[in-house]
Amino acid sequence: MVYNIIENKDITKAAGRKNERMVHTMTYTDISCMTLINEIDTDKRDALVASMLKDGWVGCPILVNGDTLLTGSHRLAALHCINDMVTSGEIDDAPVLYAEVAADVSEIVDERYSRFAEENGYERDIDYSDIGWLLEGSWVEEYKDEIIEW
Repeated sequence: MVYNIIENKDITKAAGRKNERMVHTMTYTDISCMTLINEIDTDKRDALVASMLKDGWVGCPILVNGDTLLTGSHRLAALHCINDMVTSGEIDDAPVLYAEVAADVSEIVDERYSRFAEENGYERDIDYSDIGWLLEGSWVEEYKDEIIEW
């Protein structure tokens, strides 16, 4: 397991300092068995393959809630293709397969769910097309412009 410190961009007014939270980050191997949550547009996937092979991992990590994807079906599908290319010998290696490409946000999601249930008297299901409410105010908000589902 890899843990990194992510600094929250919001300043904690009471303490007068930035919040820091330990975040479990993962590589392709850690998330390779997760089920994709969206249908895959092969053109988008193929463009991501080309980008990852050229530039490595760029932008928001794939967001994971425990053992379930919250975002990143196309990016994970692209990683599957790259892995297949390495396995088949089409390419020698791909450093993106060893990069930290995902982050487990289950602590954030659990906290938001608890707060929602306390405030509203019921629990709501995750709508994967609308996850901004789960992540606002967290370090993930830095990437909100990259997350279509925000």
